[in-house]
Amino acid sequence: MRGKEPTATSKRFPIGQIPEYDSAYSMRMQNSWILNEGLRKNSLDFFTRLTTITDCQNELIDLLGYESGSNKEYTKDSNGNFQKAKLSSLKAKLSEIENQISNYFQGLINQGIKSDRNHCPKSYRLAFYDTLAEIDIIRLETIQIKKLIESFEKEESKVVKTNVLKHGLTLDGKLKGGILAEIGNQKVSVYQGKLIIDDELSPYDGMSVEDYREFAKQWIEQKRKSIMEARKMQEKEIGEKGHSSIVVPSLTHSVRREDLPAFPKWAKNFKKNTNKKPS
Repeated sequence: MRGKEPTATSKRFPIGQIPEYDSAYSMRMQNSWILNEGLRKNSLDFFTRLTTITDCQNELIDLLGYESGSNKEYTKDSNGNFQKAKLSSLKAKLSEIENQISNYFQGLINQGIKSDRNHCPKSYRLAFYDTLAEIDIIRLETIQIKKLIESFEKEESKVVKTNVLKHGLTLDGKLKGGILAEIGNQKVSVYQGKLIIDDELSPYDGMSVEDYREFAKQWIEQKRKSIMEARKMQEKEIGEKGHSSIVVPSLTHSVRREDLPAFPKWAKNFKKNTNKKPS
């Protein structure tokens, strides 16, 4: 009765073969706020439910349960109590309906009544194929949510890539556990007892933080001097013409990646010609 396992592009049964399944599948597809973007956007209850990676991960847990551990295939209700995840619960329900159908036909056999398993009572057929359709819709919803997570991750990657040295060689940093973990939006790791820039998106990947700080100070000083020079030229032009077309950048002005200075020859690259990974 279960038919062929569906895929992302094919249904379990050919259209028209099982009318009860077709009807249930179509209804649940239309009512799925995960698959129906229009329904999601027009509902205050669902509008913000899939807007972040965390939102999507939480929805997956509701549908599939936790992936591993003692609570595998379980999720939590609104009170924080563990319960079977939706897919697991529906599978159990489907098995129970199958048992009821088997018991029904076995009862006929026990009474010597002729039976045909292809002609199951309508109530059983409706319950069975409705549950089966719901399981298949959940599988499609799972695929859709995973696609959303993938798209969010790509967007986050773009943002991270854009932010690395966005304002040039800055010295602003972030600590994690009391240890520098990021400087100038570049990731930092410990290598052989020394803090180094450990970020493939940075042209200074492998440089020690000590060298980077010195290099950044030189760059900032040069930029400050060029700003001062541009300001003098601007003031001179205003004095001569009453206006100036010279634009004076600020220290926090965005810097094009191609305008960043190359890795200096005097600085050591700790990641070059080594197979050992930073920690």
